[in-house]
Amino acid sequence: MKGNDKPLSNMQAVQEARIERDAHGTSNTLSVTIAGNRLALFRWQAGNSGHHER
Repeated sequence: MKGNDKPLSNMQAVQEARIERDAHGTSNTLSVTIAGNRLALFRWQAGNSGHHER
């Protein structure tokens, strides 16, 4: 998630970041707008994490 070529390391003031929570109030998804108006999604699951761009 970090590094010169990673979405979180290159955040700009105009980008949108959203944190979503599950029914229990636990944060489970972070979405960040990236170039081309695409989203970079970061999801946390029990014992696992993932990154997906769409």
